[in-house]
Amino acid sequence: YFVLIYNNPLNIRELLSAEVRNFREINRCKELCSALNINTERRLRSEKRILVLININGTLMYKAEEKLKEDKPCCLVCNHKYFYLRPNCIDFLRKVLSHPRSVVALCSSMTKYNVEQIRKALLQELKGLEGKFLEKVFDRAYTLRSAAGAFATTKNLLKIWSSEELKGEFTPENTLLIECEAEKIKNCKTNALLIDAYNVENDGDSTLVSVADYVCQLLDSADDVRIHLIEHEFSP
Repeated sequence: YFVLIYNNPLNIRELLSAEVRNFREINRCKELCSALNINTERRLRSEKRILVLININGTLMYKAEEKLKEDKPCCLVCNHKYFYLRPNCIDFLRKVLSHPRSVVALCSSMTKYNVEQIRKALLQELKGLEGKFLEKVFDRAYTLRSAAGAFATTKNLLKIWSSEELKGEFTPENTLLIECEAEKIKNCKTNALLIDAYNVENDGDSTLVSVADYVCQLLDSADDVRIHLIEHEFSP
């Protein structure tokens, strides 16, 4: 304190007041960590990589049973389904993939073939970033049946984390799931960023611009994804 006061002619009361505020913040963080059963002895702002799992239908794209109006460009036709990119989709993916801490993978309840075809179509627009976009896709085999309906599913993050391709690198601490359906995240809410589903009629949709900014902020500073999601509420 003597050195600090000597070099910075501030009022001692202000310094002590700042210390009290810091102490309260530390205690708040410890309480949060305790509630989530998180080890507080780790160093802050870890450089470990973060797995960003991104849902497809409603999040990145709109899936239609038939072709939409002619002025709406179709990204892909697969198994008689028409896929339309959400506005700013490619810019969003490029921004997240470019971050040094990110590892990105598609996560969907669609069939493996469909998800792989979508990944290939997206990569056509993401030259140079192929190495950050996991070749492994997490399709419907990585979901659980839900009681919400005959075809309803929820994400199975436990199965994803234990997959051979991830080699045990990712846990609840360093995994972010981006999804647009509340039912899909009911088993993993503490790791999920829930966003509005894409309305294909809304050509001015800018949701993914906000999501990109939020995710990059998380990648910049989060030591634990779950804490960041609690302390920094997303607002599109």
